[in-house]
Amino acid sequence: MARWVEPPLPRGDRAADRIAQDVAWLASKERDGRGIGTEGLEEAGAHIEKRFAALGLKPLGDGGGYRQRFPVTTAVATSAATAVKLDGVELPKDAYAVMGFSAQGEVSGPMVLAGYGITDPNLGIDHYARIDAKGKVVVVRRFVPQTPAFAPTDRQRRFGDIRYKAWIARERGAKALIVVDWPEPPSPPEKGFEPPPEARLPSGSPEGPGDAGIPVLVVKRSALTPLFPKLTAGTRIESDLTIGLTKKTPMHSTWWGFWRARRPSRPPS
Repeated sequence: MARWVEPPLPRGDRAADRIAQDVAWLASKERDGRGIGTEGLEEAGAHIEKRFAALGLKPLGDGGGYRQRFPVTTAVATSAATAVKLDGVELPKDAYAVMGFSAQGEVSGPMVLAGYGITDPNLGIDHYARIDAKGKVVVVRRFVPQTPAFAPTDRQRRFGDIRYKAWIARERGAKALIVVDWPEPPSPPEKGFEPPPEARLPSGSPEGPGDAGIPVLVVKRSALTPLFPKLTAGTRIESDLTIGLTKKTPMHSTWWGFWRARRPSRPPS
């Protein structure tokens, strides 16, 4: 009986070394982030195809190659048909921004204020506890409250995410979500508190393959200034939203995942 000792491989020939080299090449600044339609992405694709061939993976992509084409949304813009009317007054186009993950269509209904739109049993917070959001257009404050509970950065990111607020609103039966940067005074109170400057409207960049299930838009403070006293008092305010998006969806290639690439039983010599 003898113990078999695998002879050491020269540095650079080990699988870990080869993977590290590939990662370094693909992630280098010369690839320019590998964005859709960029030269860096094409270079990365050619590199991956070459590596797949060297590894002996069987190509089952389009045309017998390693690539498979699929549509991808690269840009989202608000269509000309989009209109937002609050309390009978139509907002100017530059007073709001439709999120790239917004649903499209026409929605009408009363508006209701739901704080920051946060619900979390672990924190003992439910901004929907005292309102009925079903069938309503919900208005929530952007970002998170200035309280110790939301001091951690991870909570600010999670609960301040507009996608999170949209998901909660939809789960509570809302027809649509309107977000406004209208912060509450901090708790405990700060002497001489002044709200920070208003954040810019977000861009309508594409996010994910689907939509939030309800229309989602962010409006400027000035658009809600005449209405906020009514909202906080629970006065009924009607809204009419027509949301349309124009999406740029070119075909794109991928080099992994869908063609069931396989390694032969014996690697090529």
